[in-house]
Amino acid sequence: MLPLRLPARLEYLEQYLDFVEVRGREDGFSPLQIKEIQLAVEEAVVNIIHHAYPQASGEIEVRWRTGTVAGRVEIDIEDRGVPFDPRSKAAPDLRSGLEERKVGGLGIYFIDQLTEETIWRREGGKNILTLVFVPRPGGPAARIRPTAEGMSESGFPLETMTRETHAKGSVLFQKGDPAGKMFYIASGSIRLPEIEKIVRTGDVIGEMGLLSPFHIRTASALCEENCVVYSIDKEEVTRLFSRDSDMAFKIVHLCVQRFIENLKAETEAKERIQSELRIARDIQAAMLPRVFPPFPNRPEFEIFALMEPAKEVGGDFYDFFLIDDDRVGVAIGDVSGKGVPAALFMAICKTLLKTEAMRGHSPGEVLRRLNAALIPDNEMMMFVTVFFLVLNLRTGEIAYADGGHPPPFVSDGSGLYRTLPGPTGTFLGILEGCGYSTTTGRLRPGEAVFLFSDGVSEATNASLELFTESRINRTLDSGLGTSPQKMVEGMREAVRVFAGGTPPPDDVTIVAVALNALTS
Repeated sequence: MLPLRLPARLEYLEQYLDFVEVRGREDGFSPLQIKEIQLAVEEAVVNIIHHAYPQASGEIEVRWRTGTVAGRVEIDIEDRGVPFDPRSKAAPDLRSGLEERKVGGLGIYFIDQLTEETIWRREGGKNILTLVFVPRPGGPAARIRPTAEGMSESGFPLETMTRETHAKGSVLFQKGDPAGKMFYIASGSIRLPEIEKIVRTGDVIGEMGLLSPFHIRTASALCEENCVVYSIDKEEVTRLFSRDSDMAFKIVHLCVQRFIENLKAETEAKERIQSELRIARDIQAAMLPRVFPPFPNRPEFEIFALMEPAKEVGGDFYDFFLIDDDRVGVAIGDVSGKGVPAALFMAICKTLLKTEAMRGHSPGEVLRRLNAALIPDNEMMMFVTVFFLVLNLRTGEIAYADGGHPPPFVSDGSGLYRTLPGPTGTFLGILEGCGYSTTTGRLRPGEAVFLFSDGVSEATNASLELFTESRINRTLDSGLGTSPQKMVEGMREAVRVFAGGTPPPDDVTIVAVALNALTS
């Protein structure tokens, strides 16, 4: 039969168990025996993941072989991790209390109880663990001693436990609560919302918090219907485990299963988040111009830009486009928030701004119309700061409007830079009826405008000092020149050196536009 080879990660555990189930049915094992073989394989795989690959990734191969003895099955579990013989772990003393018991050894104890034989060898740089099973009446678990006398059919001493009734909708306990009791569900059902699981009559709940080192609830428990439960406190659980190793076996295995379920739920949630971030990143990347020079047939001006998100997805954006043969529009913005909502809001802002600009409106009117368009459907109350500038390539005139964004710097005739004058308006998307002023100025050939987001001015170093707008000004004056690419890359490097490895608190976005010559 073909082997199964998968990454050595807990989220693939279910596929290993499915492989065992299929092979077990083919070889005539009973459903009970298949479950017990799955349990042994599960314990072995989890041990390999934690011990053979403690700091690295790798694979585990599982092979199902029919042995020479009739009905005998050998399962090889192979890895290329560090040498590790699980049999080297001493069997736990199940007669001692939980507080005195040494950590480790339960996994191989379970495997020994469930298999006919366990063999380990190191061969060709690989660990090979072989589990041997032989069908027998009652299955391998017949080797485990029966439940201790005086126990109910559930295996719990219900007559000495506390009977509790809980109405539908009540909370048995919440995630993070101190854990002092474990519960046997006599009737009803209970939902664990963190892992979207329902536990029903005959199940145990609360064992993970009770047996964890910190005795903290790892999930919440909500009654789906009226419930009757029997509770047992930590001290009595310790005594119960000392009297009945079979019960200890069952409860600890249940802990392992619940841990894996929790891990899978967390992994799936992280994967959903990563998927959302990938979608947002794709939206953002598709919306920002990334080819430079953007207008190779227009040598009279140059533009260069970059946007580096502080996290997976940023809220900043920039844009530039030809309004007509004589005018080029340049915009920079900063959207509140992160993730898909911010990326979509950014895309809407950028599209609406360009649409209004292409209609020939002044920069102030463009921002007024953009603000009015964003407000009606803005249920999430997101907002955006925007600076929008129009450069006339025939005259050198610049017209611009500011919607709550840090004002750019502009070079003067001496090669030094100063803040572009003009009023700073209100950010867009929240307040109705806002007006935005259009300010005008002029660029001469050889001069440039430098636009940036507050991720540049508010970059910090290890001493929590800010880069500041004054330092931006000094960096520009220090001789970056008027080449947009040199200005942008030089400023980014200056910020990186200043931060000295400190993670950026916000997105870093820089745009520079230079007038080389007037259109004749």
